[in-house]
Amino acid sequence: NLATVLGWRSCDHTAPVYEGDTLFSDLSVEAATELPGGRGGVLSLRSVVYAADAAADADGPGREVLHWRFTALHF
Repeated sequence: NLATVLGWRSCDHTAPVYEGDTLFSDLSVEAATELPGGRGGVLSLRSVVYAADAAADADGPGREVLHWRFTALHF
């Protein structure tokens, strides 16, 4: 369970998003540090967000619009 976002390392808007776009996210764990006692940990995460408009091909995720790296608390 993701408890909270602790902070952002970077957030790059790579393309515009328009009204009516549908957003998709690809989330990956870049690093994990266990907290003392094994009661959760701190995760370094990377999210790449894609936007697809209503006319987009359903087989593809659309265009990349955001690259976000952040740190989160996990329990």
